[in-house]
Amino acid sequence: MLAYVSRYFNVIAPLLRRSIRKRYGFELAAKAYNGARPIYRQMLADFLFSDNLS
Repeated sequence: MLAYVSRYFNVIAPLLRRSIRKRYGFELAAKAYNGARPIYRQMLADFLFSDNLS
């Protein structure tokens, strides 16, 4: 089983957070950032362990 590594999330998330904060405010950016990690982890797991990989 592959281990989850948050390297890519840690690279992209601050850029997205800055953009969200600029457009919609700090509160929404903080809420989105804190809720995104488990969602990203689940999406990655679903992709890596699906039968659709070629």
